[in-house]
Amino acid sequence: MTKELSRLIEKHDGTFWNNNVNHQRCFCHVLALILGAGLAAVKLSSAKGPTSKKPENFPTLETISRAEAASLEVLRGQHSRREAYARS
Repeated sequence: MTKELSRLIEKHDGTFWNNNVNHQRCFCHVLALILGAGLAAVKLSSAKGPTSKKPENFPTLETISRAEAASLEVLRGQHSRREAYARS
């Protein structure tokens, strides 16, 4: 297959493409090819994004004050992980 691709590229614009040197063995590339073929087989568009419908119940968090945030930091400890790492 790579030899045929090399021949087609050279025939198209004269570019020499060494299929032994430029052969890519990338799992992600192979997976993308498989998924693309699967989407084409079931006639789904890969460009279709998420729906624009907004969920009715969307969880939110309340904003905390600086004092509450400071007390949470005290509960977590006096030093950050970075400071603890620097001391070791």
